Amino acid sequence: RVNVIGAFNAAAEAIRRMRAAGGGRIINVSTGAVERPTAGLAPYGASKCALEGLSRQLAADAGDAGVCVTTLRLGGVRTDMTESALGGLKASLLPEAETLVSAFLAVAAAPARQVHGRSLAAWRLAADAASELGAQSPLAAARPYAYPTYAFDGRPVERGDPAFRVYDRAENPFGPSPKAIAAVAAELGRRPLAVYPDDGHRPLRRALAERHGLGEDWFAIGNGSWEVLDRILETLTTNGDEVIAHRPGWFGFAMLCDRRGLALERVAMARAAGSNRLTHDLPAVAAAVTRRTRLIYLISPSNPEGTVIRRAEFEAFLAATPADVPILLDEAYVEYSADPETVEARNYIETSKRPIIGLRTFSKFFGLAGLRIGYAYGRPEHVGLFDRAERIFNLSHLSEVAAVAALADDAHQALVRTTTAAERRRIEVELERIGLDYVPSEAPYILVELPCELSAYVQAFAKRGIFMGEKAFLKQKYALFPVATPPENGRNLEILAGLAGR
Repeated sequence: RVNVIGAFNAAAEAIRRMRAAGGGRIINVSTGAVERPTAGLAPYGASKCALEGLSRQLAADAGDAGVCVTTLRLGGVRTDMTESALGGLKASLLPEAETLVSAFLAVAAAPARQVHGRSLAAWRLAADAASELGAQSPLAAARPYAYPTYAFDGRPVERGDPAFRVYDRAENPFGPSPKAIAAVAAELGRRPLAVYPDDGHRPLRRALAERHGLGEDWFAIGNGSWEVLDRILETLTTNGDEVIAHRPGWFGFAMLCDRRGLALERVAMARAAGSNRLTHDLPAVAAAVTRRTRLIYLISPSNPEGTVIRRAEFEAFLAATPADVPILLDEAYVEYSADPETVEARNYIETSKRPIIGLRTFSKFFGLAGLRIGYAYGRPEHVGLFDRAERIFNLSHLSEVAAVAALADDAHQALVRTTTAAERRRIEVELERIGLDYVPSEAPYILVELPCELSAYVQAFAKRGIFMGEKAFLKQKYALFPVATPPENGRNLEILAGLAGR
């Protein structure tokens, strides 16, 4: 009665007066619970959703009379009521009610055309009013991600410069297939760049179908796995939904969730008893599933740990989770794994009708990061939904040509796979000699115990023109150490041993 009927009666009277006065503004007060429903608030949340629908309808009906109608969503603030409900300590963490004034002023002062019929968030207006007024979504709080830039002897380091090595993106140090390079060069002389690419990706679909032993309609192809993953989230979730992933996990997934206003529940990895091996702790992931869970996102081999999910534990996990919750296996590094028990989505999608989806990229193992090619695969009734969200011509013709050629180059794939596996073991043996702990990995990187402060570690390599990622993990005690080419690994291990005093 108060939140909907009361607001309607107040607005109706206000609109009558505003029509006579030649215009005016109405700001209805809503809540952040509209974006993220909370258990136990059904009457409140439902009434505020109704209020927002009413506000949009009022905007449609009264706009021609010069009446601007906007809804402002408020977050929690410190009041007598919140102190009573939460307790003084928790309530003390909330902002003062006066902080909302700036949000109301921003909405009242904004051009009517910019806010008419819209719902805006007070907390985003307080952080960046111009962005919220322009974007009107969780995107208003997002910021473009930029990797750090590097310099050596006073000059900037260009990515790909052979005089330097930059290891902050797990790029393939062996480079792409020579056949892929030759195919792109030949195609540049054959097909004009003015011609649009094949919007159906037919050659690449055929090549992927042959590689995986699946039908061509079992694949959704996109501009790198980032773009495909974003389409998956767009298809399977909406603002306020819950998704589950591991902690710390890949930062890109958290970024995409933030941009879509999703509630990301993170489950920590577990350390195997009496071992330095980490596990995905799938029982804890299964226990975290709620009725609001719309997607489970698992990375195998994981990023940054390099830990794989094995078949027995995955099958137990499937039995413990609701069959209608989609499971997305990010397999960006799966081609590097030498463990025969490593789970792949293709082991299950033909025999199970539940939504299990694999996500892969050509950026890592195939060394085509600069051409941006990724794909999801699964049953057509699931993957076909992601195709509906595809932006037409989102993959260049040259990218597709390179990917098809790379898939056909068995010799280069064998070189990358076998050398990486051998070098991974060589590094582990050397780490044991040096006396540094590490997490056993099936990826082209290994989490290695820092022999000194992170800043000193990064600086020691930077002095040699080698740039490591400036992040530490596992309570800030481990750094991501690359598994590169044999000469590079020898040099990197030499520096590491020197830092460890060995």
